Amino acid sequence: MNLDQTPRRWRVVVAEDDDDMRVLVRIMLERDGRFDIVAEVTDGGGAVDAIVAKRPDVVVLDLGLPVMDGSTALSVIKEVAPDCRVAVCSASRDGASEVLESGADIFVDKLDVPRSLADVLDDLCAQPSIR
Repeated sequence: MNLDQTPRRWRVVVAEDDDDMRVLVRIMLERDGRFDIVAEVTDGGGAVDAIVAKRPDVVVLDLGLPVMDGSTALSVIKEVAPDCRVAVCSASRDGASEVLESGADIFVDKLDVPRSLADVLDDLCAQPSIR
């Protein structure tokens, strides 16, 4: 295969405080083959630090994070890494429109994660940056 035909692998930070969900997201994305998990963090401050250090293509961001909640982390992420795509992943649709208006690129219901997260992230990362 020519190097030009090698599919791009997207760099991902997973910011999720629930151990089971974080492991599920990691395993699902790693098995998919289109993603490299460059960091896993359990709080919003860690998410910001990982994004600055690792420069991922996308972050999977839970809203209910400790230390710095996901909404606050989203604002900081958009300041320090405006080209990083943000997929907010939450069990509650409460606040979905607000986080989208605040700069999240997409909202993913946690119940849909096993079925659709990999395809959603691949589509999101493949879109040209509008920033």
